[in-house]
Amino acid sequence: METKLSQQRMSKARRSCGFIHGIDVDAEGSRGGLCLGWKPGIDVNLKSFSKWHIDVMVKEDSSQIEWRFTDFYGTPYSREQSQVWELLKSLSQNVTGPWLVAGDFNEIMYSFEKKKKGIPRDQRRMELFRETLAGCKLSDIGFSGVSFTWERGNLPKTNIRERLDRGVANDEWISLFPLGRVHATTHRRANFITKLVADDGKEIVKETELQEAAKIFFEKLFSSDGVADPKRILEGVDSCISPEMNEVLNSPFTADEILVALKGMGPLKAPGSDGFPALFFQKYWQIVGKDVLDFCLGVLNDGKEVVSANSTDIMLIPKTSHPTTLVNFRPISLCTVLYKLVTKTIANRMQDVMGICIDKAQSAFVPGRLISDNILLAYELLHTFRQKRMGKKGYMVVKLDMSKAYDRVEWDFVKQMMKKLGFESRWIELIMKCITTVSYAVVINGNRGGNFQPTMGLSQGDPLSPFLFLICSEGLSALMRLAMRNGLVRGAKACRRGPEISHLLFADDCILFGEATEEGANVVKDILKEYECCSGKYVNFNKSNIFYSTNTREEMKDLVSNLLGVSSSSSPEKYLGLPSIVGQRKTEAFGNLVDRVAVRIDAWSSRLLSQEGKEVFIKSVLQAIPTYAMSCFLFPNSLCDKIESKLAHFWWQKGAGKRGIHWCKWQSLCRPKEEGGVRFRSMAQFNISLLAKQGWRFFNSPDTLVSQVFKAKYFPDCHFLDSQLGNSGSYVWKSIWATKATLEKGAIWKVVEALIDSNSREWKRELVVDTFQAEVADLILRIPLADEAHEDFLAWNAEPSGEYTVKSSYKLLQRLNPTAYALQTVYKDFYKKIWRLDIPTKVKIFIWRVSWNYLATLVNLMARRLAMSSMCPRCGVGHETMIHLFRDCSVSKEVWMFLSDLDMADYPQEEFVVWLTRKVLFFSLTKCRVFCVALWAIWGERNTRIHEKKCRSGRETANFVLDYCAVSGIVARDSSGRVLLSSTKIHGEVESAFAAEAIACRHAVQIALAMEQTYFVIKGDSLTTIKKCKQRSERRQCSGTRLRAEMRRKKKGQEIEATDLKEKLRPLVSVYTFNAEWTDGIAR
Repeated sequence: METKLSQQRMSKARRSCGFIHGIDVDAEGSRGGLCLGWKPGIDVNLKSFSKWHIDVMVKEDSSQIEWRFTDFYGTPYSREQSQVWELLKSLSQNVTGPWLVAGDFNEIMYSFEKKKKGIPRDQRRMELFRETLAGCKLSDIGFSGVSFTWERGNLPKTNIRERLDRGVANDEWISLFPLGRVHATTHRRANFITKLVADDGKEIVKETELQEAAKIFFEKLFSSDGVADPKRILEGVDSCISPEMNEVLNSPFTADEILVALKGMGPLKAPGSDGFPALFFQKYWQIVGKDVLDFCLGVLNDGKEVVSANSTDIMLIPKTSHPTTLVNFRPISLCTVLYKLVTKTIANRMQDVMGICIDKAQSAFVPGRLISDNILLAYELLHTFRQKRMGKKGYMVVKLDMSKAYDRVEWDFVKQMMKKLGFESRWIELIMKCITTVSYAVVINGNRGGNFQPTMGLSQGDPLSPFLFLICSEGLSALMRLAMRNGLVRGAKACRRGPEISHLLFADDCILFGEATEEGANVVKDILKEYECCSGKYVNFNKSNIFYSTNTREEMKDLVSNLLGVSSSSSPEKYLGLPSIVGQRKTEAFGNLVDRVAVRIDAWSSRLLSQEGKEVFIKSVLQAIPTYAMSCFLFPNSLCDKIESKLAHFWWQKGAGKRGIHWCKWQSLCRPKEEGGVRFRSMAQFNISLLAKQGWRFFNSPDTLVSQVFKAKYFPDCHFLDSQLGNSGSYVWKSIWATKATLEKGAIWKVVEALIDSNSREWKRELVVDTFQAEVADLILRIPLADEAHEDFLAWNAEPSGEYTVKSSYKLLQRLNPTAYALQTVYKDFYKKIWRLDIPTKVKIFIWRVSWNYLATLVNLMARRLAMSSMCPRCGVGHETMIHLFRDCSVSKEVWMFLSDLDMADYPQEEFVVWLTRKVLFFSLTKCRVFCVALWAIWGERNTRIHEKKCRSGRETANFVLDYCAVSGIVARDSSGRVLLSSTKIHGEVESAFAAEAIACRHAVQIALAMEQTYFVIKGDSLTTIKKCKQRSERRQCSGTRLRAEMRRKKKGQEIEATDLKEKLRPLVSVYTFNAEWTDGIAR
């Protein structure tokens, strides 16, 4: 730690804290100074020290293991940073054991480790810090407690916080102390509440008192104080639910609807008070289904009560680090599955009418509306405000924070809103019966408190709550519409002909637009007050903020801000997680995405991920990080290149801090697998495909608010495909307009009504023949026509349905890419067969690398100046080319000799790629599998011979290939989970992965029958094998027949059941788990 004290004063301070032993380094004036203290029982030997570090060896009395610790202090001055990082590099020389470096580095690794105030940190400085740690083979060990360890500035406008203190260690130290962390405060169990502070300042620590305090708090939170008469709000609500809709809503519920609701539930989501997850009902429906249907249909159709299933647990999720007041916890309601089945069935019906009765300004939970709609609208209006430099009246944007949004909803207000919207009383009573019969119990540290009945609020785990919340929020929309109708509020327009927008809603996220005047501020304040009195939802003005158009006078800004009681902001914060304003420095605006990718990579780089694991990790996790932002904004090419560079580095690297050889460009990896790629994403093309969906919605969903705004401003008198970019368009408009060319290439018109006889509904043959060429006319005349006339419309040609999809658009862009190469058909067939083979993915990826010469042979290494000689290290006769390595080398020939069934004598003079392609296409699937595994084994034997100095004969390698087998492992447990026995067995010459799983299952059955128990549950991770076990008919596969024969051996009274291992449910008596996997052998 930095002391800023002299050695004598620091020594005194250290001893007063109980650290008798220590090493102190003098400060230089008012800066610097280091101290390392320890208590008795630890042996510490000093290695070196300076004004920036203390390096020691540590050994505890109770342990024989010695490890190295370096107390480090990084300079805050950029001119000295290079010197400090060189010191750290020098300390890393010749490190042989566990090593931990901790202290104040005075530098952050990523931009999000700094609060967004002040000057952004230089990217080069952060990269240099990360490169230094990687060069020293040090990884961040993580932390707990507060996120930022350094802070300056007391006011919100000047406050700066950064994470400058951290601990980094090498792999040996992390292995020695896997749970080691840097703690900003005393370590506590996650979500474990040890202390609460009451309103009077009294500390509550006893478990019973904690339970009672939580019950009192939430009982008060969910208690209604009564509501005002919502008559004025209801005047602005239109009745929109027709009698036909009510007839559908109130029709009898069916068993199929209950099943659809059950299948739509997450199997392993947190269970309610009864402890049963949805998985239990999904897997054991044949047992419990009848009772569940009787209960649910009784509630829905027959008016039975739902009270018995409507018991809800409240779990507390901390909103801040180490909260001590219940206000800083987020209550999450855990409902029982039976209750959720009832309400989810109701919600599935209700969602079909939500788009009719909810204002266009609300885009959450309504089918057909997207979160991106609000982002595009908010950005467009803010862009208009920033450009508005003329005019006497300015405009304001008020971003509201709704406090305890779900918890404060008044039930009676929701009931009256539903009635005014046109819902029939029977439907309303069914919903009110569900939400008003709930009973809550707060769970503190795993202990369930006493029950209490609320009188207001919605459960956040209830499937009905989102729709009821929207109906409640419709009250605010009604007040804003009334105010605009009466001329009290003027909304904002993106252009003169565009629709007037007074507010935007996404769930509880609310933005208000209006004139920045005293009258406008008072009207907004009155509306929010009336809405609070009627609905129960109120605004936390302390967390809300306001932004003004450029032409707003400073005195008016101060007046409006004081009237509303909100803070003013010169630059609005992020809206729905994305920047509200993006300036010229676009790469920096989205730089945090690069950091998020880097953090995920750093967290996994030190782990032993295979090439197969990296492929899944890149596709499922890393490439998904920027998707949300790319659906609204066009990324600069430099930003896409940075993301792709991170992904490529991770794909090719051999471990943490190791670069690896980049054998090809990223774009080559983005090609489809059948065209020789790995099917990674090209970020720029994927960005275009996501944005093109917004352009498609402009003319495919013209009634949406976002389509109306953009059409009125940018293409009022033409189609989007005929629009012009213009000179003063916003960044989002420029982003969407950039996709116009893609839409033009993929969209087609269906169909031209002028060519159709409206009476006979047939083509006008003569007109078609005269208009088009003969071949085209013939194709047109073959198109069947619909019986009813319809307007011409645009369809997406790349999809049979005619609907735009991001996937098909991305494929179109790949085909149209001018830099893309075209493979011959024979090579496409080669790759199709390789990826279809029933072998481990790591072997497939290896064969893919072999086909492109992406292996570190000595010839390839010498071409890159990484080797001194290219002679084969095994035979020493020829240069280690691909053809020599796998075919002509005497060691490889010996392997092929013992694999005589493959007949390797063909094509002796062909080049390697031709030889490899012909062999793969010529062999049957079985021989092809052996051939690919043999290539993999030869490469593995070659690496073992070079790096581990271990040699295998050709016969041994060939035997490994032939015996490339499945290993089964069986564990038997009783009903309490106690292990009864375990067994492993190697099975040779297995024909496929399914056969391996079936053999493993048969082995489990054999052991189960030998134990002579009455009831068994066979569990495994092969769903195909489990299904085969459950079938009553005979298996057509040989392995299935053998498995069935074993199951017939059960004695009278014995029962065998097969279930999927993913169920994670404990059986009644005995459990046998099995697993079959391909062995790694010697290949690398």
